[in-house]
Amino acid sequence: MRLPPLNAIVDEDVAARSGWTVAALARACLAGGATLLQVRAKRAAGGAYLRMCEEVVAIGREFGATIIVNDRADIARLAGAAGVHVGQEDLPAAAVRAIVGREAIVGLSTHTLDQVRTAMGEPVE
Repeated sequence: MRLPPLNAIVDEDVAARSGWTVAALARACLAGGATLLQVRAKRAAGGAYLRMCEEVVAIGREFGATIIVNDRADIARLAGAAGVHVGQEDLPAAAVRAIVGREAIVGLSTHTLDQVRTAMGEPVE
């Protein structure tokens, strides 16, 4: 998989501190040339996060962009996102893959060489 040259993480808390909604910030990032967005909302309740992601996925379609959901494979699938990015403390990559399917993008954060080695055997892409 080849990643586009400009990727943006649209974080709900960061957006709010700057007076933006997630949807407005996503639209601005896409209008500015980003073609891959990761939607992140660490403190949002599940239903609110789902609605937020559905809105960003719809905006992403207007721009032909790829939308990834942070941490929540279930929300990524329900929102129609292209994939999910998980951390070391989230569901294991194999479980995430089972939720989002074979065609979805699954990203995994790594912070040590051992984590990188382990990730190389996981169903991430």
